[in-house]
Amino acid sequence: MIFNAGAAAVGHAPFCPRIEDLYCGPWGEEIRRLRPARVTAMIFRQLFDSVSSTYTYLIASRRGGEALIIDPVLEKVDRYIQLVDELDLRLVKAVDTHLHADHITGLGALRDRTHCITVMGEMAKVDVVSMRVTEGDKLTIEGLALDVLYTPGHTDDSYSYLMGDRVFTGDTLLIRGTGRTDFQNGSAQAQYQSLFGKLLKLPDETTTRAKRSRPSARRRRSTRVCR
Repeated sequence: MIFNAGAAAVGHAPFCPRIEDLYCGPWGEEIRRLRPARVTAMIFRQLFDSVSSTYTYLIASRRGGEALIIDPVLEKVDRYIQLVDELDLRLVKAVDTHLHADHITGLGALRDRTHCITVMGEMAKVDVVSMRVTEGDKLTIEGLALDVLYTPGHTDDSYSYLMGDRVFTGDTLLIRGTGRTDFQNGSAQAQYQSLFGKLLKLPDETTTRAKRSRPSARRRRSTRVCR
C-alpha cells in the first residue's frame, strides 16, 4: 500500500493544486502520454485545512460533471464552492468518513448552499445526513463508484471508501499513524481488525488518502504510530 499526503507522497508525482490532471511534473507527463484518457478526464483535488490538519477530497469524472467531496471542513466551504464553480461541476454528494471531533463538518453548509446529498455510514448517530451507507454498498456519481468499507476502531462509525487504486480512510489509517481509539466508542481491537483484516489487505498499488498525514500534536501522545 502506498501512502500519499499530497506533495509529500512517496512513489508518486506531487499533487497538482491548479490543474485537472492527477499528476504533474515529468512523471505526470509520461503517465499522460501512456494513459491520456484515464488521467486527463478525471478531476481529483486534495485540499488542506491547516487549523485541523484535515485533508478534503473533491472528485469528479470530468469537468462539467457531477462531483463528490469527502470530509469537508465548515470554514473552507466557500473555497470548495469556488473550486466547484471554477471547474463547472455540480456537487451532488458530500461525505463524512465519521463523526469528527477535531473540526466542524461542512456537510450542512454544503447541503444548504448546493442542495447536495449528505452521506455518512449507517452507524453514525447523527440526524443531518440524507443518505446512509453500509459495508458493501457502492457510492456513485456520474462516471465513478466508491465501494463502502466499514472500518471501525478510531470511532464506531468510521467508514472507508475504495475507488479503484485509492482508498479514503478518514482517521482509521493515517500516513504515519492511526487514529486514537480512546473516545467516541473507539476500540483498539476493532481498529486492529479494520487495519489488518481490510485496509492492509488491499492490493499493494492502492494509494491511501487519509484525512490527515499524521496525528495532530494535541493527540499524538494517545495515538499508536505505525513505523
